Amino acid sequence: MSKPTRSLDVEIVDSDFHTTESESDLYPYLEAPFDEMLQVDDSYFGQFYPSAGYVTPVDTGRAEMDKIRSADDVRDAMELLGTDASVITPGLNLRLGMVHHDDLAAAFATAYNEWALDTILDDVDDVYGTAVVAPQKPEKAVAEIERRADETSVVGVTIPSGGMTPPAGHERYFPIYEAAERAGLPVLLHNAGTGLMANFPTSGSGRTATSTCTSRTTRPNTCSTSRRS
Repeated sequence: MSKPTRSLDVEIVDSDFHTTESESDLYPYLEAPFDEMLQVDDSYFGQFYPSAGYVTPVDTGRAEMDKIRSADDVRDAMELLGTDASVITPGLNLRLGMVHHDDLAAAFATAYNEWALDTILDDVDDVYGTAVVAPQKPEKAVAEIERRADETSVVGVTIPSGGMTPPAGHERYFPIYEAAERAGLPVLLHNAGTGLMANFPTSGSGRTATSTCTSRTTRPNTCSTSRRS
């Protein structure tokens, strides 16, 4: 398939090219101890990423979505869209900030980065990625940034911001921003429709339930909840 005809001589870069990774894609890249802890009879437990339910057009059957899980998938999509370069961003891992087990979230971030490099970034020219980090574990996010900083195909740091508690401006995340600055990598904050429920839950009556919580590093599980129409 040929690229669409252009009226201007410009280079087109897709800076938000989503992959459609699944949990099963990431399992082989999990590091210890989770590579063994999550296995049961040669398979794995599932559904580690919380979801708000069927809230997207794809979920409800109103739209179809192509799978982007290989280098060939990326090449085909870029040809279809007529783009010259792309920066891939995660799909499933936009929910990473909602994973309840902090160390597991950090492990999935590392697994996603390994998967992306192994299956896409190392095999396709003019395709770049970002180092995905888990905001739940700032110290491990710093280590992940330092681990990926010298990868030529890594051009930024992505923080899946859905479910971040406290919000992204809190000082507990400053080490992540400082590590990205040292590495010369811009920081991308990306939420998703399935992540909105974690930040803006609703009560059974349909009213918004707003929770105010102290930092988990000081007094965990200290929250007050108010409701508004």
